[in-house]
Formats: sequence, structure tokens, C-alpha cells
Amino acid sequence: MSGSGSADALLALAIFFAGTAFYGLLHTQQYLAVDGAVRCVNVYWNSYRIAGDNNHLLYYANVTLWRDFLSQFGIEATDPFNFVHLTEWMNALAAAGSVSIFWLLCKRATGRIAIASAAAAAYAFSNAFLLHATSTAEPMVGLLWSFVSVGLAAWGLSARSYLLLFAGGAFLLLAMATYESMVLIGPAELALIWGWKDGNEAGKRLVWFLAGCIVGGLLAYVPIYYLSGTTNPLYMWRRFAAMGGGDRVYGRVTIAKIVNLPFGFASGIFGALPLDYGGIRSLRTESVDTILIAVGGVLISILWFSWTVIRSVYARALLSPNQRLFLSCCLVALIFDALALIYWDPLYDKLWLQPLAAVILGWSVIFTGWRTLHRQWKVLIPEAFAALVIVTAGFARAVDAHSEPTPCLDAAHQLSTIVDSSDLLVTSWDPISLLYSSFLRNRATTFDLPAVAVAAGPLTTKLLVNFFAPVRQGGHSVFFLGILDVPETTWKTFLEDKCGLPYHSIDDLRKCAKPVATLTCENRSKVLWELPAVCSGGK
Repeated sequence: MSGSGSADALLALAIFFAGTAFYGLLHTQQYLAVDGAVRCVNVYWNSYRIAGDNNHLLYYANVTLWRDFLSQFGIEATDPFNFVHLTEWMNALAAAGSVSIFWLLCKRATGRIAIASAAAAAYAFSNAFLLHATSTAEPMVGLLWSFVSVGLAAWGLSARSYLLLFAGGAFLLLAMATYESMVLIGPAELALIWGWKDGNEAGKRLVWFLAGCIVGGLLAYVPIYYLSGTTNPLYMWRRFAAMGGGDRVYGRVTIAKIVNLPFGFASGIFGALPLDYGGIRSLRTESVDTILIAVGGVLISILWFSWTVIRSVYARALLSPNQRLFLSCCLVALIFDALALIYWDPLYDKLWLQPLAAVILGWSVIFTGWRTLHRQWKVLIPEAFAALVIVTAGFARAVDAHSEPTPCLDAAHQLSTIVDSSDLLVTSWDPISLLYSSFLRNRATTFDLPAVAVAAGPLTTKLLVNFFAPVRQGGHSVFFLGILDVPETTWKTFLEDKCGLPYHSIDDLRKCAKPVATLTCENRSKVLWELPAVCSGGK
């Protein structure tokens, strides 16, 4: 390894250790700030399948391996909260590894330590990245494997190593099995391998990379499918071909999703949107300050992105062939990621982890050429200001998320004193239900009605009645929280229009149930309902 390469490796290692300490020590207490961050607790309760759905197939396996790894050193979780904190260190390691590899890629693409460091800092402190790096959410390990895949592919090209390209392909499929959308970097890798100017062996390089994808797919998917009950090869293929994530409910292209794409970008990079943002119309209920921050963040994001695109036209001629190739690959990655965002949800922070990396890496290449064209120090002001805003805002959010108490946890504790371990609680996706189900249920049975509706649609009502019938026959209680008193318009927006579960399908339960307690969460009241001993809707 050359002196420059050794120095780069040492700097990347320093970034890794610093990032691990930062993300791990500033672990969040806002457990519900991102979707799915409390799923790891199922491993603590031992009430989980070894495999998740295809969209995060290996998540439970990763958490289980991490738990078993820590146990080898005598580190055992004392309660569900402690288990979450221990699992957050797994994501901290994955996040730090991702940032260090990203720094190496930026350094390789630009040749400038300062520009690579600025790009890595912007990515490391971006809102979408920080939310997942300091929590237990599913995508971080998959993101790490996708960066490993890109890093191995780039290394394999420069070293003329087919084995490294093979390994890059294998890690790409491991990334996909860990978090499905991470495979979207694949087309950019194929473009990089095909466009690399080094002899006439592009086809051979692609064959080795794709062979790695096949072997990696077999090693990542076949064992976990087999262990989770799918042993027939044909059924394994059908399971592999099925798209996870509830595409029947969430997957569709609409004008509203396209319009909200820049809003999602502003949220991913700056955290400019309120936590309950659900579309432009939802801003009407927010304060003036919140609206100004949201609109300002979106405008700044659009202007910065547009200015970067304009500069690329002038800077492109000053870039080397490989730099232009890197830039083209960033564009390919951005296109495929944007298509996924438009199809699924442009506001879904998990889907912004890769496109933000593509945008920032592309910026670093463009700015390298622009800096060559304009050497005055004033040209650094816009970039320095943007980086400062991202880093400062990200750091402040991380400190707040770490130090602020968990909202609605007191209400969840109150709920745990009412619902017995032999009872059934029918829940929604409100904070009290999620916190109770994850941390405080003491092995009590819960029925997640929205989750069941996503999978079963109109059959949910029948499943619910069959589910709580034995509970009632045993003389135990059936409670409802965030279900029976949901306004009809709110119900129809998701459960009826998207899941196919009619609002009036549980009218009999609404007529029977009686309020038994009022729980307060973030200055809002939630009523806990209980079915009486006799109810025509739930015999």
C-alpha cells in the first residue's frame, strides 16, 4: 500500500472509531422517531420469527447474532430498554463503517482530503442518517453492506481483481437481504464496472460481479428461508420474487408523491419538516415558525441542488474520465432511488439513505472541478454555510433526541397497570400502543390491527373476532386503544381506502365497548375501551 493509501486508511479508521463513539453515546430515547425502531425488542421477548419479510429479511437474525455476540463477553440486557440501548451500538458500528467507507469513496473520486471530509460530515450529520444511526432501525446494517459492495467494486477495478468484484457482488445481495432497497445501488455499480476504462474486459468484469451476486444471493437467502420453514426450492424462488413492505397498500405513483419529493429531500438532509408532516396540506395546521422553517428548508434544498447541477455543466470539462464516470454513476443511483421514492413514499426517511449519499458524492466531484475553475476563497462560502447548517442542526437534534425523555412513556406505564398479562389489547400505531407493546406488555397478547389490515384487508375483522374469542371464554378482558374512536375520515384514509377494511365493519364492537380509562400523551387524551362480558360483536 502506498503512503497516500496508508494515510487514507488511517483517516478512515479514525472516522470509524469517532463515529462509533458519537452515534453510540448519543443513542436516541425517541424510540418512535423512525419506523420499525422497536422491532428489535421482539428478540428480547423471544416472540419473533427468525426471518422478517423480504424488505428486512435478516433484521431479526442480525439482532440475534449481536445479542449472542455480546453475551460472549458477559453483556446481557437487564430489561427491554437496556436491550434497545445495546442494539443501538450495533447500528452505531454500521453507521460509522458506512461513513468511513463513504469518506474513502469521496477521497478516491476527488483526490482532496478537505472536500472528502466535508462530504462525509454532511452525510454523517444529515437528518435521515442520524435518525437511523442513533436508533435500532432496520436499514443501517444493510447500508453498511451496500457501501462495502461499492468499495470492493471500486477497489477491484483499480486493482484489476476479479475476486474483489466477485466479493462486491456477493455483498450487494447481502445488503439486499438485510434491507431490500439497498440493492438499488446495483445499477450504478454495473455502470461503474462497464464504463471503467482499463482494457477491453468490461464484459468479463461484469460476469465476475454478477456471479458474486448469484452466490451472495444463495448464501444470504437460502439458509434463512430454510430456517424459517420454506424448504422447497420452487417456494423459495416464489418467496424471493415477492416484494416485501406491503406494496399492495403503499406502492403506487401519484402526483402528490412527485410533488413531495423535494420536501422529502429537505427533510432527509436538513430535517426541515415537522415530525407529523403528512403532505403540503398538513402544514396548514402548523405554527407560522414551523411553516417558515419547512418552506425555507425546501427552497434552500432546491436552490442548492439546482446550483450544483448548473455547476456540473461548467465543471465537467475539467474532470478526469474516471471522475466523469463517478458522476454518471451517482446520477444512475439517484434515478433508481428516486423511482423507489416516488413509488413507495418520498417522505420515508429510510429510502433517503442511499440517494443522499449519491447526491453528496456527486457534489464532491462537481465541486472539485468547480474549485479548479474558481480558486477565489469566496467560492467556498455557500458550501461552508450548507455544511455548517447540516452539521450544527444534526448535532443539536442528536443531543435533544438523546437527552429528552421518551414521549408518552408515562401513559404506556399507566396502561400496563390496567391490562393484565392474560388480557388482549387491540392496538393501533399510536405512541402509547407501540411503547406498551414493545416495552411494557409483560408478555400480554396484542393484536396490531393496522399491521393485520395491511396483510389481510377485509378479513381483519373475522381474524380479530377469532383471535379474542378464546380470551373472553377464559374470563379475561379485551381492550381497545386507538381503534374504536378513530374518526371515520381518518379511518378511511388508510384502513379503508388502502387496506380494504371498511370503517363500519366493527360497528358492533363500537356499540358494545365501554370506556375504562383516559391516557394522556403529549397533551392529548386517548380513551381505553373494554368489551363487556356480553357483546354481539365479539361473542
